[in-house]
Amino acid sequence: MHRLLNNTGASLLNGSKMHRLLNKPGRLLNMAGLALPNRIKMHRLHKLLLIACLVLLIQPLRSQSFTEVDSGTYQLYVEKNWVELIRTGRAALKQDIDYYYLRMRIGIAYYEKKNYKSAQSHFRKALEFSEGDPLALEYLYYSYLFVRQTQQAALVYKGFTDSLKEKIPDPGQEAVEGLSVEYLNDRSFTDDLIADPDLFTGLPTGVQILGRSYHNLNIRLHHFMHPGTSFIHAYTYLNKSNFYYYNDGLNRFGVDGQKVSQHQYYLSPSFTSGGGLVISPAFHFLRVAYEVPYFSSGGPGAGGGNSAKFINEYLSQIVGGLNLTKYQGPFRFRLGALYSNLNHARQFTGSARLRWYPLGNLDLYMGASLNAHMEDAGEGGTELIPDFMLGYGIASKVWIEISGAYGEMKNYSELNGYIIYNGTDWMKYKAIGNIVVPLTEKGSVIYAGARFAQYESRFIPFEPAQPEDLNIINYNSISIFGGLSWKF
Repeated sequence: MHRLLNNTGASLLNGSKMHRLLNKPGRLLNMAGLALPNRIKMHRLHKLLLIACLVLLIQPLRSQSFTEVDSGTYQLYVEKNWVELIRTGRAALKQDIDYYYLRMRIGIAYYEKKNYKSAQSHFRKALEFSEGDPLALEYLYYSYLFVRQTQQAALVYKGFTDSLKEKIPDPGQEAVEGLSVEYLNDRSFTDDLIADPDLFTGLPTGVQILGRSYHNLNIRLHHFMHPGTSFIHAYTYLNKSNFYYYNDGLNRFGVDGQKVSQHQYYLSPSFTSGGGLVISPAFHFLRVAYEVPYFSSGGPGAGGGNSAKFINEYLSQIVGGLNLTKYQGPFRFRLGALYSNLNHARQFTGSARLRWYPLGNLDLYMGASLNAHMEDAGEGGTELIPDFMLGYGIASKVWIEISGAYGEMKNYSELNGYIIYNGTDWMKYKAIGNIVVPLTEKGSVIYAGARFAQYESRFIPFEPAQPEDLNIINYNSISIFGGLSWKF
């Protein structure tokens, strides 16, 4: 972790800056006199004299309070008593005692406690008192950088003086800022179900699909344009194998191994303001190829009857969305909206998410969101899908993340349209755990994990008059995944 203070407590606070920050005397408040009218009743005069005495008593107390805060926080800073410095400083702010040096001392105390999220607001306030101050800019820059608010850090770096830029090298905003590769393998527990000869007995004409396995490869690039602007684009390839049951009244069969392949392209630019507001539109295009049975009549000498083979049909799908993200102290707020046209239907999803960093850094974070998902303008009602996540460090170089979601995730998208569930069998809940190991100071990581999920498959009748809840089958699956995220 980058250290900004040396053993004396202030390698950054040197020369004239050290003197100006730590030895600036507080200004005592002046006291005003009180002129009384000559013609006034004696009892009213006594009241006015009493009020005047109280004013004279209160004013020195306020002046003394300011002096005590100024000298006391300086002494606590020298002693590196960060906890008491934070307590004393916050108490002073509640008394409307607020000035550059106090904000810097409180901010440095939070910074030394690695509470970078809380430090940020004090350094920003110090810059309001002293615009362009290089010391406050430097601290604010690292307070953003250490919690991966890299675009806000880039905006701060843009305001550095030339001498400060010589001291701190460019943060390395390359045209390609990061590259991520992830592979996932999923297996469903459906062997016993498929072996049941009565699984599809008594059903009308139609089809039903049970997932068997799939492979998913994702490659993502993170590009930097200029301070405050970046974009992500990603390619995903999915290959899936299903059990496919078919009945058209003349032909009835089940095939283990129906193939589905999917190519996906995702694009999302992000625009970040210095105040912590991030606007992120997103677009996701999917090209799906899936096998369907094709029947041909037997010709002369072929013995009559129909022969079947599988051919590919193709379907294009899109997802568009917009996220608004706001960083505020230890919290990150996010509102999102998504529109999609998955599987010949239209979907709309609205979401509200909150993430909390109780320690003010990345050693512990937790969050939850509520997603309202509807299909075809709510004809089937609105499905509420809550999810949660928890991340914490179990060692200096190892983090654990746990997350989950519950609800009918039929034709559902999440993470601003980055992840899409468009299978004809859909997820009902999921629980995910993964381990993350940092590799470089810039934020490169390697990770691996597993996901346990329950799926629901329903019979899809050919006749619209048939009910939609025929032959409901629930089954479980487990996924193993791993990846590398490299920061250049």
